Amino acid sequence: MIQTSDPIPFFGGELRIINATEQHTFSDVCTLMSVELIEGDQEQTIPMIFYQDTGTTYCPSDWQSIPAPFTADDVPGTRWINLHTGSPAIMLDGLPRSLA
Repeated sequence: MIQTSDPIPFFGGELRIINATEQHTFSDVCTLMSVELIEGDQEQTIPMIFYQDTGTTYCPSDWQSIPAPFTADDVPGTRWINLHTGSPAIMLDGLPRSLA
């Protein structure tokens, strides 16, 4: 049996994280992570951007068309959404953000 996190609610239901690996640090509060997860019965790895100061997490809006390998250079050209609300992100200085 795979060890996972507790269920994490997101806009499409809930997911469980198997492993998260830091790929790139943009600042002292913003990190690009490669996240292995299970959603329903499907296991996949997706990039996520995590802001430690607010706890906000963004993921690509389309999980089926993520380039492999995904790098920090791919961030500005990706459409991002807030993982918890599903709200589209705006891009500011090449990183996803939410409107206040």
